[in-house]
Amino acid sequence: MLLIDTDIASYAIKSQHGMASKLLNLNPDNWAISAITHHEISYGISLDGVSSRIKIAGLAFLQASKVLSFDNAASQEAAMVRKQLRMLGKPSGHYDSLIAGHAIAIGATLVTNNTRHFENVRGLKLENWL
Repeated sequence: MLLIDTDIASYAIKSQHGMASKLLNLNPDNWAISAITHHEISYGISLDGVSSRIKIAGLAFLQASKVLSFDNAASQEAAMVRKQLRMLGKPSGHYDSLIAGHAIAIGATLVTNNTRHFENVRGLKLENWL
């Protein structure tokens, strides 16, 4: 299972780097987004000043994506990720910790271009599509 990070989803929404076609060519059962990514995209497309093209593309992406609920297991893993990064002196953004924990909890590979945000997370499988 591939868990698509918000930055990769944003590239797909903006039709950059061939991300939309790459996702469309995958079996839909093999990839998903976290409810956290859904939140980030929903927030981003709700902002004033975002073009109607991006808003429409963002809504279409959300409708086409399987969204995985952020459950207790994801919450517990995310707490451990946040603690681990804090102990290393390399805290990450809270959303990144939540998404990393979610990926670990479900045994997914996190697909991101922001590998530096996640490279210090023990047990997290990463792929960079750029």
